Amino acid sequence: MTQRKKRQPVPIGPSGKNVGDNTFIRRGWLSLTQEDLSARLASRGIHLAVPAIRDIENGRRRVDADELTALAYALDTYPNDLLLPAEAQGALTGLPAGLDVQEISWWLQGKQLEPNVMVPLWGERLSALEKEIQDLERPAKDPRDRPPRDSADFDLSTLQLQDQDRIDLMRGSALFMESRIRYWEAKDHG
Repeated sequence: MTQRKKRQPVPIGPSGKNVGDNTFIRRGWLSLTQEDLSARLASRGIHLAVPAIRDIENGRRRVDADELTALAYALDTYPNDLLLPAEAQGALTGLPAGLDVQEISWWLQGKQLEPNVMVPLWGERLSALEKEIQDLERPAKDPRDRPPRDSADFDLSTLQLQDQDRIDLMRGSALFMESRIRYWEAKDHG
């Protein structure tokens, strides 16, 4: 008898995290308990027990398309609102990094990103990123002069690694924005 290999769960990506965060936020706005939300969903034929809702909100359970639409309706909102990042910068699974919430919202609504609006916006973001990279690369006389980090423990090697990771991420975002600007400018003049 062959033994079946247990499948590893697929990790929850940015879109799933957004749905969980927004479900929690929206439920709070409506003053609904997890029990209330479960009952609303059950009345629509979607059976999600309280532990499942808790797992969704805590990023431990994926949501399928049927559950997404039912959750949105039960929370008096739209699926797009549950998918959008709760913060100004965020991500959706499969979309490039560096998009802001407005761009993601336009994409979810099927709107064309107009170059005459987006190119100046991307240029501003690119300038801000380049300045932040320069600030991080500029050596400080005393490492404690750097902006404070979340951790109370100060470790110079960790701080330098975190800064380098941030610089690398920002450089990637800057390259992405530069390529979008060049593409749209070439398209306009081509």
